[in-house]
Amino acid sequence: MQLSINQKKDKGYSLLELLIATFIGLLVIAAIYGFYWVAQNTFTQIRHVTSVKEQTKVGLAQLEWFFQRWGFGVPCSNYNNPTSCIQLFVDNNTTSKHPYPPPSSLYLRISQDNPCDEVWFYGSLGGQGFVTRVVGVNKVAVMSCRLNIQNTQNNRENCYHVWRRRTHFVNKNANSNGSLCYDTNIFNITTTEYPIIFKLSGLSSNNLDCSRENNPDNAELDIRIEAYEGSWEDYNGTQQIFVNATNLEGGDLIIRTPHLVHFFCRQNEHDQNNLWLYVETKDVALNCKTNENPMPLVRVNSFKVTPQNNGVLVRIEVIGTETRFGINNSKIIMVERFFGR
Repeated sequence: MQLSINQKKDKGYSLLELLIATFIGLLVIAAIYGFYWVAQNTFTQIRHVTSVKEQTKVGLAQLEWFFQRWGFGVPCSNYNNPTSCIQLFVDNNTTSKHPYPPPSSLYLRISQDNPCDEVWFYGSLGGQGFVTRVVGVNKVAVMSCRLNIQNTQNNRENCYHVWRRRTHFVNKNANSNGSLCYDTNIFNITTTEYPIIFKLSGLSSNNLDCSRENNPDNAELDIRIEAYEGSWEDYNGTQQIFVNATNLEGGDLIIRTPHLVHFFCRQNEHDQNNLWLYVETKDVALNCKTNENPMPLVRVNSFKVTPQNNGVLVRIEVIGTETRFGINNSKIIMVERFFGR
């Protein structure tokens, strides 16, 4: 018997098929690598921007804090015309002394330059309080938000303006020029009716935080307040007299006298002379004079301030650095903020 065996040959891939498979594989690998590259690049950029924001966060927060205080608690020379006192007033005369009280609470002096503008404005950087009621004979209850009457050698905070019925106390004595209250080397007292600066006494506790208070008051204060200089008209019976002290009343608003805030750019010797934004403050009250020397806020490429409507648009290019493989890489981001009332 004869057996017949059919042998079947195994057929392999052709060269064309191998080339097509290789091409498709390369396309898949390229797509995966492209996705990885985009993801890695995006992550690097986000990390870089985040790093810049983290580096500059404190400085930008301080910048915003100062601008948010702009105009707050600032008396106005046109106090009989409340409308003009809340309108933006731009002062382009950068060679003269700063007017106090200014023609508007929203006073702004700008010196435009490249790459940085120079800016001055007034704002109350200290505490405030609101008199809620009279307590007994010698005290008043107040809602204190960081009121402070410390008078130590290096911490003199006891200088306040007082508002009563929407108007601050002003000097009416023509023989008083405010030179004992204000630093006339920096500030030009624009009127003999300058804002009175008062000294408080008997505050039950300094620097109280009112942000979480549910009660109408949290401290007590001596009812009697005294002016450092100047006086106003009062009556003793039918006789008109000048007085330099008064009793606080319910509804009186007490606000720390303002500071002149100054923003400018200069090279920072502690950062390889790179350009930084600085801020310094001058205390309006000569009796307290809590001035702050220039303090660097953030490294910048530019700082521009533009009056807009009843406020200002602040544009600032901040610079941060990231170290990769021992090399410092700089990144610039633009920040815009609008401040107004």
